[in-house]
Amino acid sequence: MAEEAKSLLVINEVCPPKQVMPCALELARMLAAKPALLRRYTRTALTIKRKRQLDEGLGYGLASEGLNVISSMPTTSLWCIVTSECADLIAPRSVSFL
Repeated sequence: MAEEAKSLLVINEVCPPKQVMPCALELARMLAAKPALLRRYTRTALTIKRKRQLDEGLGYGLASEGLNVISSMPTTSLWCIVTSECADLIAPRSVSFL
């Protein structure tokens, strides 16, 4: 399975289980030896598409959460949100506010 992933270019190296940590440390050393600016812009280039996808979908996620909150509210609360006439439910008209 690992060799198949390598042939499909999903991964670039296969290490035996006992060599995973030494291989990872060597890769980390190679990356750390690169100039900081190169590492920063490489990371930006590799993550910008995912960040855009997150930004595009964020509104839908927030809308979904909002609808979930509203659906769990009592009917009177929903009526207040929709009609903006909550004053009568909170306090009768005979009570004056200072």
